[in-house]
Amino acid sequence: MSCFVRQKLKEFTGYGQTLRLVSLHPDISYPWHAIGFGTSGRILVCHGGVGTDARRLIAVGMDGRGSNVFGLAKSTSPTAAAGLFCGGGHSNSPMHAVVDADNFVIVVDCENRVLTLLDCELEFVRTLVTASESASLGLKDPRRVCLDTENSRLYVGDGNGSVSVLQLDHVVN
Repeated sequence: MSCFVRQKLKEFTGYGQTLRLVSLHPDISYPWHAIGFGTSGRILVCHGGVGTDARRLIAVGMDGRGSNVFGLAKSTSPTAAAGLFCGGGHSNSPMHAVVDADNFVIVVDCENRVLTLLDCELEFVRTLVTASESASLGLKDPRRVCLDTENSRLYVGDGNGSVSVLQLDHVVN
């Protein structure tokens, strides 16, 4: 669970017991979404917002500091993740992400209306859905993404309440 104003991440058991609490570095403001990533205990955090110095997807450790970064980052602070500001693609507002079994990441950029595929180091692989493809799918404000690996489907939730279903063998190839 991400605590938007307090800049904390909390993980709970199915019974509501706290497993871990991570206080994010001050450079990692306004966390929208967090998800476990890889076997090292890293957490992917989509964070930032209008008027903030950085809006990006960042991998953080238990110390709350970032390592790998993808997105629009204006901050030059060496404390967050120096020198790793943008991947190959540029994201204005990474709002939500999902990780597959091979640690590839699909991130939703709500302002650009694109879905981007990143590798396990958060390096740009390719754009899965462009802004024009989003428009043809009826996505005006993509906000959430859910991966159904069993059926090779990607569900994309829009800000208007609709959900688009993408068959991955047609999108990823």
